[in-house]
Amino acid sequence: MATNRTTSIAKTALKRAGFELQRSDPEGSYPKRRQLLLERERIDTVLDVGAHAGEFGESLRHSGYRGRIVSFEPVAELHRRLCDVAASDPAWSCRKVAIGERSGEVEINVSGNDGFSSSIREMEAAHAKAAPSSAYVGSETVELSTLDLLEDEALEPGSRAFLKVDTQGYESEVLSGATEMLNRCPLVELELGLVELYSGQALFAELVGWMEQRGLLLTDLEPGFRDEGTGQLLQVDALFLRRTAPSAG
Repeated sequence: MATNRTTSIAKTALKRAGFELQRSDPEGSYPKRRQLLLERERIDTVLDVGAHAGEFGESLRHSGYRGRIVSFEPVAELHRRLCDVAASDPAWSCRKVAIGERSGEVEINVSGNDGFSSSIREMEAAHAKAAPSSAYVGSETVELSTLDLLEDEALEPGSRAFLKVDTQGYESEVLSGATEMLNRCPLVELELGLVELYSGQALFAELVGWMEQRGLLLTDLEPGFRDEGTGQLLQVDALFLRRTAPSAG
């Protein structure tokens, strides 16, 4: 998380000097493996849930994806920065809304590490201990909706979608509100906790089982957030590929 913030500062400084910093994607890297799956599954729309300031969309473009991106980010300052990043890309649209299992309003906690750990859930001590800079510094009341309610707006007829969910412990709620949308997603990426970093969150094994029941099987993993003091891995990014037809229920 601190690395992401440092990289963002470096990119800003280099842009002012007329240069652009880009992440190298060597052959066989996780972004390249993801891009190969996007191509193989003929993905034409990416649903970027928990978009922060557009880093994931930029990574997709760098890896070669040229289809539509629909990004969802509820935190006001992050959404403003996301829109700035996407402004010159006609295939990239942004929505200021949190995604969950119902519609209405919800309070989101804003973290001090440039918002990377912002969550609707309360933060657990294990997270604060591993990354003290991630402590909450405020909150915002934001719009809440479900992917199923936004399906007609987000997806064109016949679209094949890739759903990416990075919502800091709120993944199960996002999925519960996307039971219809998931039928149009041959590929899904989730950030999964290995320990409880946010109060009440569903962990790795539970969510892998939930996805398997819906025909989406774990196909790739990338290590993510870890406790630098102990070396313990706390989160991973997980790719799920549809291997069976979606069930009627």
